[in-house]
Amino acid sequence: MFEEIAKECLKQIEFYFSEFNYPFDKFLRGVAEKDEGWVPLRVISKFSRMSKYDGEANEAKIIALIKNESQILEVSDDGLKIRRIQPLNIDNLKEEKLKQNKRSLVVSGFKHEDVTKENFNETFDKISGFLQGLKDVEINQLRLQKGKHQQRFNGVVFVEFPSEEDSKKFLEDYGGEEPREEKLAFEGVPLEIVSKKEYYAKHGGKRNAKSKPRVEKANEGEGKDGKQEESK
Repeated sequence: MFEEIAKECLKQIEFYFSEFNYPFDKFLRGVAEKDEGWVPLRVISKFSRMSKYDGEANEAKIIALIKNESQILEVSDDGLKIRRIQPLNIDNLKEEKLKQNKRSLVVSGFKHEDVTKENFNETFDKISGFLQGLKDVEINQLRLQKGKHQQRFNGVVFVEFPSEEDSKKFLEDYGGEEPREEKLAFEGVPLEIVSKKEYYAKHGGKRNAKSKPRVEKANEGEGKDGKQEESK
């Protein structure tokens, strides 16, 4: 049981340092850049998506797993910090953000009235399991959006796919008036699927004026409290 949980935990940590997350995670990059790329594991362990591993995969076990299993991370001599073996080139960050936007979609309409801080992770797991359980669907990460003032999930989910082609296929299979597979619905409620560009064209005025939503990352590289602003 531990081995399965530990490998899942390792996958989560590797995602934080991956090309899909690290270049866009200001907090994680800020910590790493202060110490030649090193990030204390105790910092990573405080991210909200890591809380599910508490008690099952302690830091010593995770460090041992990284040393023995990880192909992209290394451990410091004192066994307290980790970093990428091969640093990422983030000079073309603007270009990479544009690519990320093109392989991302916005799915809205999820029930959110009863979502609280206490059951947020449970809600995330439900939505993640639902979307990743769809036919031929592979997802890099999900972000559950929060309103600035309420700080609660507002029913909008940002979904990043491995490629732009994957995002287009998902939109054709499950979005629009005549989807190839089925019209997407969650717990009996129809969902709307649009591109990020279309979403911000529709909601941009609201977002730029007062709301500036925050987002809880799915497989997140996160801010100090496990949250990061959606700026993509």
